Amino acid sequence: MELHRTTLDDKTMKKFLLRIKVICDLLNGVEDPISHQKHVDVILEGLLMEYDPIIVVIERKFESPPIAKVEVLLLVHRSRILKS
Repeated sequence: MELHRTTLDDKTMKKFLLRIKVICDLLNGVEDPISHQKHVDVILEGLLMEYDPIIVVIERKFESPPIAKVEVLLLVHRSRILKS
């Protein structure tokens, strides 16, 4: 449940992404594996509306991009938002 309740809200993007990774790693460690697609879905579900443009880009991929690529795209987008 904690995985699905984790949202960006007032966290930095790095803290948000790290929190999700920690929870996924914990679940994987107790033999309740989180698939790559589920990991990406949880990240996207926890974002704010201002991330909708980048969410569309990520979701339009035929295959889910690697988590590292998703994280880079979100960090770059966050940087652009903060510069506005």
